[in-house]
Amino acid sequence: MTLFLSYYFSPGSSFDVIPNNSLDSKGNPIFIGFGNHVMSCIKSGDGQLQMQLKEENIMILHKASEKFKNFTFYSKSDGRPEICTFESAEFPGWFISTSSEPNKPIGLSQKGGPENVLFYFRKIL
Repeated sequence: MTLFLSYYFSPGSSFDVIPNNSLDSKGNPIFIGFGNHVMSCIKSGDGQLQMQLKEENIMILHKASEKFKNFTFYSKSDGRPEICTFESAEFPGWFISTSSEPNKPIGLSQKGGPENVLFYFRKIL
């Protein structure tokens, strides 16, 4: 499955970032949602790791006592709050990644590869 966020995420829309209270907060575990979909990490039948948007209510995940590691990412900023990475809780060492080329899908990759794993945010008032 190829995950193009532009299909779910149009200009001017927003996404939700909600803490996963069932995991140790030291690692800053979060759920990332778009409308009624939540990002997750899965292993396909051939063993490949993939990103997937699943139809789930992010607030139900937030309030539940289950860990939901497949829906959880650790947000790490390394000292600069506007720059962060999102590491899969289900598959440690794998990060949400993008391509330098426009209109390419997001995926999972390890640090040091050709994919971009750093995300930049700016505050909009």
